[in-house]
Amino acid sequence: MDMLQERSFKSKQVDLEEEEDFYYDYGAEEITDYQDPSELVAALKQKEEEVILAAQLGNALLLENQQLKQQSHTLHEDYAEKFEELEQDKHELRIKLEGCRSQLESQVSDLERDVRELSAQVEHLTMALTEAERNKSRAELEHGENTLCLKDQLNSGGGGGGGGCGGGGGGVGGGGGV
Repeated sequence: MDMLQERSFKSKQVDLEEEEDFYYDYGAEEITDYQDPSELVAALKQKEEEVILAAQLGNALLLENQQLKQQSHTLHEDYAEKFEELEQDKHELRIKLEGCRSQLESQVSDLERDVRELSAQVEHLTMALTEAERNKSRAELEHGENTLCLKDQLNSGGGGGGGGCGGGGGGVGGGGGV
C-alpha cells in the first residue's frame, strides 16, 4: 500500500516550488505554433487532461497490480495451508497403515501358530486312529479265531480237556458237556 501511495500522483493542490517543476518547458517554436492565446490555453488544458488521465491510468494499474499481488499471496497461503493439511492427512494415513500392517502381521502369526498346533493334533489323531484301526483289526481277527475255535469245540462234541480257544482264556467248555 505504501508503494502505491508513493507512486500515486498528488492532487492539483501543489505549492509554488512543485508547481514550477510540474509544468513542461515548451520550446519557443512549439509555442509559436499557436497564434491565438486561446488555442495555447486549450492545448495546455488538453495536455493537462492527458497527463491527469495518464496518472489515473497509472494509479488504476498500480491498484490492479496490488490487488493481483494480494490475490497471489492469498492463493499461495491457501495452497500452502492445503498442502500442509494434505501432508498431515498423509502422515496420519501412514500411521494407520503401519498399525493395520502390524495388526495383520500379528493375526497372520497367530493363524500360523494355530495351523502348526492343529497340524500336530491332526498328526497325533491320525496316528491314534491308525493304532485304533490296528487294534480293531487284531480284535476282529481274534474274535473270528475265537468264534471258529468255539464252533469247532461245539462241533466236536464239547469235549476235551483243556484245549482252549483264544490263547489265554482257557476255553469255554473245558470240563463238562453242554
